[in-house]
Amino acid sequence: RPGSAAPPLYPVLGASGLAEEWPPALAAGQLGGRPLLAGTTSEEMRAFFAFDPRIPDLAARQGRSVADFTQTQTQILFRDGTLAIADHQAAAGHPAYVYEFGYTPDPDPGHLAGAHCCDLPFFFDTLGAYPGSPMLGQVTPAVRALAGTFSRAVAGFVATGRPADDRWHPYETANPVTVRYFA
Repeated sequence: RPGSAAPPLYPVLGASGLAEEWPPALAAGQLGGRPLLAGTTSEEMRAFFAFDPRIPDLAARQGRSVADFTQTQTQILFRDGTLAIADHQAAAGHPAYVYEFGYTPDPDPGHLAGAHCCDLPFFFDTLGAYPGSPMLGQVTPAVRALAGTFSRAVAGFVATGRPADDRWHPYETANPVTVRYFA
């Protein structure tokens, strides 16, 4: 269907081959009170829509700009489920740490700012594994610093259950200040 990702994308809990949709997984206690780190990129659907010639027409038929349509689809397919899982954890008194990654490469070819997976080279500080990638653009000292900050925070979470980043606080339902923004 024009404008939708196929197969449908949504958060899951579990390992490869064992994943299940998050509502029943949470109800069954799959997180078991463990700390949670979850996030999205700011424009997840941008990468899926960038080269689809049907998207401008689909957005126009809904009375939206392509940018607004992309944001709405990002919210529906990625962010809503991610925040619902974090809400569940926070409501149960378990720590959840949520991020939004909004990096824009320089130069940006016009379709990669905040796109799906743009956080991965930063998440693991593996910028060198993506030589010449338009997703990264020029790897400047500022880009390296962002990768260092993000990957140290994630490594701290893996080691201790809390990100190694003084600016990243536990998520609170409906409090956007507790979503750590990286750009």
